[in-house]
Amino acid sequence: MNFNTKSMNDILIVDDSIVIKNHTHKLVKAIAGVGNIYLASNGQEAVNVLKEHPTIDIIILDIQMPIMDGIAALPLLLKINPKAKVIISSTLSVKGAEITLHALALGACDYITKPSPTVFQFSVEDFERELTTKVLGLFTKEALTKNTPNLRSTPIRSTLPLFPQALVIGSSTGGPAALLNILSGMNQTRIPIFIVQHMPPIFTALLAENIQKSSGIKTVEVIESQPLTENCIYLAAGGFHMEVISKNAQILLEVNTNPPQNFCRPSVTPLFSSAAKVYNNRLLGCMLTGIGNDGLDGARDIINAGGGMIAQDETSSTVWGMPRAVYEAGLATQVMSLSNIKELVHKITK
Repeated sequence: MNFNTKSMNDILIVDDSIVIKNHTHKLVKAIAGVGNIYLASNGQEAVNVLKEHPTIDIIILDIQMPIMDGIAALPLLLKINPKAKVIISSTLSVKGAEITLHALALGACDYITKPSPTVFQFSVEDFERELTTKVLGLFTKEALTKNTPNLRSTPIRSTLPLFPQALVIGSSTGGPAALLNILSGMNQTRIPIFIVQHMPPIFTALLAENIQKSSGIKTVEVIESQPLTENCIYLAAGGFHMEVISKNAQILLEVNTNPPQNFCRPSVTPLFSSAAKVYNNRLLGCMLTGIGNDGLDGARDIINAGGGMIAQDETSSTVWGMPRAVYEAGLATQVMSLSNIKELVHKITK
């Protein structure tokens, strides 16, 4: 069965809350390019709907529901349509974050955080903007590539630094799974690894734990300014920008709550740009899967400082947005599959 021949995108909304379901339906209906919209109140209903309409493109899936919850439904849905893009709808809580990260490991490609009257960090406006952005970002390639101009493929710099002294990574949609893949089994690193993954507070703390378990390397969620230590991975905390600075001949990490960039905090650009000033031509940047173009200005700063930039290729990306922006701007020293990025990262960090 061919799942990707449509120019319109069909969407299934699964939530036991009538209020959330209706509000989500209203938002999705207003997005250009959306075709049919289907509704379900629990996982079992969602499975039944997908059996009847197996070419549904995007599924917005609540986690906690009666009869069958989202975690139980997820593998059944992906079995019916392996190419369906599943967005997990979660609460901003430790339990919600744990379940969401588990769902991402099971094959969900992204998540949205539900607005809550008790959680003021995430408003209704944030939910509406994030939902719209992520649905658009997950549209089928046919819908996204209509009237797309030819890509610029000639890089400004043609070679990667042979012995980089630091690695900076930016990622968003699909990033958690990509990061765990790349960093798994490393056990040690001779250079610091700095990561910005678009995630809210709580989620980044749990992601740091998962990276540490997978990589075998101490992984710190950076919530305060600190000096670097050997054999360590640093992950920007949700709600904070992370920057690398040099002070009194010592390299430090600083955090701040400056305004979001590209609606993101943490944003990739502050990390990339600040690291470029410190490491110059000894810096390697890597842009992984993600929606939008956050980090593009930072990638330009890395190249202008003499460093190198890797962009994940389209085939292995969940969403070829952030790496595509780097590629289109001629800033990608090399475009690589996820498996080749993993091989390179393991090689340069030994």
